[in-house]
Amino acid sequence: MLKNNATGGWLKVRLRGNTSPAAGTGAVVSVNVNGVWQRRTITTHAGALGLVGDEAFFGLGDATTADEVSIQWPSGCTSQYTDVAGNQLHTFEETCADTAPTVAVTGSGCLGDPQTVTLGGGTAFAWYRTQAEEDAFLVSGTSVVFDTLTMTQTLYVANTSGDRPSRRMPVSLSAGTRPVFNVSMSHTGTGYQFTATSTDPAVTTYQWYLNDAPVATGNTYTATGLEAGEQWVCAGVVSNGCHARNCVEFIVTGVEASILADYTVFPNPVKGKLQVAHKGGKPFALELIHITGARACQAGGHTSYEVDTEGYAPGLYILRINGQGAMKIIKQ
Repeated sequence: MLKNNATGGWLKVRLRGNTSPAAGTGAVVSVNVNGVWQRRTITTHAGALGLVGDEAFFGLGDATTADEVSIQWPSGCTSQYTDVAGNQLHTFEETCADTAPTVAVTGSGCLGDPQTVTLGGGTAFAWYRTQAEEDAFLVSGTSVVFDTLTMTQTLYVANTSGDRPSRRMPVSLSAGTRPVFNVSMSHTGTGYQFTATSTDPAVTTYQWYLNDAPVATGNTYTATGLEAGEQWVCAGVVSNGCHARNCVEFIVTGVEASILADYTVFPNPVKGKLQVAHKGGKPFALELIHITGARACQAGGHTSYEVDTEGYAPGLYILRINGQGAMKIIKQ
């Protein structure tokens, strides 16, 4: 009488593709048991013994584990697993990282500003400073924020979500110099004229905003028919890959208009030096008084003044010229 002592071990494999077809159709699954390889191709057709088409069945004989399972996916990458337990169904997902990550960079691209890099094609990524660098300086997920860049640079990122890293993709991070320009304000008799100037030859076109609403383009903008109260006029520009905005905050009043008809006063609000000049080059006297009544500055006899407000307390000041009129100056 024959006696069969074999345990009849088995292994069933099911695939779930990502880049490849969802059921892994077309993948070749190879199983090594004690140096002997078995191979199956995943199909969509029903198999024998009630097997569905996207599964592959392997006999293990007396073995309780498969020494190695290798999967050649239709996408071209290969997944490898060792010491796979037998007598059960295993579902393997396509996670090989032959495909390099997709890269999207968002941010102003300005010196000192943050930029966000969003990565696709995986869940884990390694960052390198050069293509040949052996050790990653950063391991990340799908989103990385690089704060306060000090220089334009190219980094390299690899998809490490699968069984081996992908090729390294370059990521260019810009740190352009923010454009510098000035905005001055004067009164035209019927409104307020704003002029933007810059010594940077790359700065040529300005977008003007009135209370954050775009209103005009060019080097100058004239606002008319403004209602009494606080107003904002800003000039915006893009240069060196950077966005910059310079704003003038002012309050429309009857007495303010009388000052701006003959004098230029800028910037307002002011952080450093306040420029006050007579349009016709006539000498005048000025006073800058804090809202509490304390006199911050008093001068006379010149056609223009540069008032250094660096040491002034922030807040509201009143500018008086020749003892007449009143213009609100905001010290930041």
